[in-house]
Amino acid sequence: MELITYGRFTTSAVIASAGLFSTNALAEDAINAGDFQSRWGGLYGGINFGVGDLEAGGIFDSVDAGFDNSALSQPGALAGGQVGWAIDRGDWLIGIQGDITGLQVGQAADDKAGKLHSLDSNYIASLQARAGVPLGDSLIFGSAGVAYLDADVSTNVTTTNETFQYDAFGGVFGAGLETFLSSNLSLRSEALFYTFGKSLDLSSAADSGSNSSFTINDGFKFSVGLSYHM
Repeated sequence: MELITYGRFTTSAVIASAGLFSTNALAEDAINAGDFQSRWGGLYGGINFGVGDLEAGGIFDSVDAGFDNSALSQPGALAGGQVGWAIDRGDWLIGIQGDITGLQVGQAADDKAGKLHSLDSNYIASLQARAGVPLGDSLIFGSAGVAYLDADVSTNVTTTNETFQYDAFGGVFGAGLETFLSSNLSLRSEALFYTFGKSLDLSSAADSGSNSSFTINDGFKFSVGLSYHM
């Protein structure tokens, strides 16, 4: 009887130990999964670089030759930085992000009279609300907000060389994909579309007609970047 009782006790102990081990393992997996998901939340900041373009419009109604300002559009390189804050709700994420990007977008072009005009983009900044869906170590997100553009347009560069500042507020929206490379560092790719539409009066420029104006209708930005999550 003592041997049988001892055997039963030993079997029960083994089963109990196995059950306890399985429970602890499941709890540890759940904790690890929670820690992994929570990395998307909190403060982050980083850098980005890529390509972009601005769609110029309007005309320079010169007294001796008309000029279509759309000829000043030219894709170029960009680089900038971003900082944001996110709240991770497990199945979804919300947050806010601000960014500023230096642009090398635009070009110079001659009108029919041989006078040179140019567009020099300086920077574009935005403040966006973001929402996304975490998928393990990746995040699919969308964003929308307000944007600000600062650029310079020059007329008659070869003669009077008058420069006008073009600054405009507009909208921005886009989407992207982000993936963790390590516990705190993530790699992102993002496409953004901008809308502006402000018209700048150029009728005061030398040799300009009363209908002269310049506008940026819209633009795009495609970038890749790195973010460090605090």
